[in-house]
Amino acid sequence: MNIALRFRCVRLFLLGVFLICTQQLSAEEAKKVYDLPLDQLANFEVVSASRFKQKSSEAPSSVEVLTAENIRSYGWRTLADALNSIRGVYIRNDRNYTYLGNRGFSRGGDYNSRTLIMIDGRRMNETIFDSGF
Repeated sequence: MNIALRFRCVRLFLLGVFLICTQQLSAEEAKKVYDLPLDQLANFEVVSASRFKQKSSEAPSSVEVLTAENIRSYGWRTLADALNSIRGVYIRNDRNYTYLGNRGFSRGGDYNSRTLIMIDGRRMNETIFDSGF
């Protein structure tokens, strides 16, 4: 094997080890969240529309967290099903496009850009119009 191929194999191996370790850490962190008392949950740090970590009680937005356990227990099959279960959120479908609305936040023609969808701390909004759904 030449040196470049050997170096590439070592990098891929180290990347795999890193990904496995970080996934295990996030699973342990999720278990810790369920064990917190209610007063500490109110001070839990979230990333909201302001795009930086802050206490959930101080976030200038409405924050709702849906866990994998919620998705399994309620049997949601689509993102629309999960979001439709949140109080104040509504889903409309005109058979051409699915629209997401937030009571008190949405305006007509803003392409759902007032909603931030995150999965494991990563932003999932669409890149052109910044729409959340």
